[in-house]
Amino acid sequence: MAFGRKIRPKILIGRYRRIEDPEALQLPCGCYWSGEVAAEKLHINLRSQEQTIYTNLELLKAVQELRLIPDENGLLELLNAFWNKDIINEQLENVVPKPLIYVDLMLSGNHRNIEIAPELFE
Repeated sequence: MAFGRKIRPKILIGRYRRIEDPEALQLPCGCYWSGEVAAEKLHINLRSQEQTIYTNLELLKAVQELRLIPDENGLLELLNAFWNKDIINEQLENVVPKPLIYVDLMLSGNHRNIEIAPELFE
């Protein structure tokens, strides 16, 4: 996928320690779940391990508000949001559109994520 090879590396801000209980965290305005956590929030049968957050906040503000701890081997990826905010899922706040969740699941390389990604569109 061209997105995974060309765009995603350019928008990756960094890796951080995972958030222990993503369900308990209210993401600040301008931050959006993708990948495993977003799939879980959409009631896909998946328990999140890795976490993906897209943000249009300034880096320092995002890190402070999310209380992120840098970790080059961390299970949380923080990426710059690159879309028009009007296309965000209206039914579920703070979740990216399904096609992006799908792509992030497919790019994870995790066989379970790849197997379950098509369920987003059932």
